[in-house]
Amino acid sequence: MSAGAIAIITGIILIFQSSVDSEQKKKQEVFKKKMELYSKVINKMNSIRLSRKVTVDDQSEILSMCSNIALLSNLDTFSEFNTFAMDLADEEGNILEDYPRKLMKFVIQARNDLDVHGKMTNEEEEKLEKITTESQDVIKEYFKPYDRKVFENINEMIKHLTENKKLTPKTEEILLYVYKHLNKNKDENFEFKDNFTPSYLGIRRDDRIYLRIKTTQKEVRIEHLKEGACKNFLENQKIEVNQMTEARWKKKGLYFVKFDKLEDFKKCQDKIVEYLNLR
Repeated sequence: MSAGAIAIITGIILIFQSSVDSEQKKKQEVFKKKMELYSKVINKMNSIRLSRKVTVDDQSEILSMCSNIALLSNLDTFSEFNTFAMDLADEEGNILEDYPRKLMKFVIQARNDLDVHGKMTNEEEEKLEKITTESQDVIKEYFKPYDRKVFENINEMIKHLTENKKLTPKTEEILLYVYKHLNKNKDENFEFKDNFTPSYLGIRRDDRIYLRIKTTQKEVRIEHLKEGACKNFLENQKIEVNQMTEARWKKKGLYFVKFDKLEDFKKCQDKIVEYLNLR
C-alpha cells in the first residue's frame, strides 16, 4: 500500500475516533447535568416535604426545574415530573398525603433515564418493584399528615370568615342555606365531617372530597362539578358554569358554578342534590 493511501486511511481513522470521542464526551456532559438536576429536584422536593408547604418561591423554582427537565430528560421522565408537579398541594399550599408516593415514582423514572445499571433482567425488575414498595411503606411510616386548621362546625367556620373579612351578610346567608339544604338532603354516603376549613367547605364521599363549597365577599361557589345533566341543567337556567383553571382540576375536566344571589341557588337546588346523590 502506498504512503498516500496509508495517510488517507490514517486520517479517516483519526476523524472517526475524534467523532466518537466527541459524542462520548457529549454523553458524559449530559449525564453529569442530569445527575446534578435530579439531585437538585429530589433535594428540593424533600425540603418541601419537610416543610409540608409549597410557597410562591417554590412554585417558581419548580417551573424552572420543569424547563430543565424538558431540555435534558427523556419524555417518560418529563411526563412523570409534570404529573407529580401538577398535583403537589391543595389550595392552601399544603402538600397532599400521597406526596411521598408520587415523589418515589418520579425518582424511579429518573433512575431509568440515567440507565446506571443498564437493562435489567426480569429478576432484577421484580426485585426493584419489591424494594420500591418497601421504600414507599417506609416513607409513609415516617410521613405525618400536615396540621390543617379546621373547625368543628359551620358556625365556627362562619365566625372565622367574618372576622377575616371574607364573608358578607349576603354570602353568609347563601352559604348557610346551601349547607343546610345539602346536609339535609344528602344520602348516607356523604359527610361534612372535618371539612370546615378557612378556604372551603368540603363534602366527602369514600374519604375523598367530592364537592367543595367556597365563599368570598361576592359569591358562593360549588366546585368539582363534572360534565353531564347537572351542568347542562345549570346552563339552561342561565347560571354561569366555568371550567376550573387550576391545572390538576382542569386536566380532569371539572367545573364550578357561582351564586351571588340566593334565588339562583334555589332555582337549581334540587338538581344539585340529585347530582350529589348520583352514584
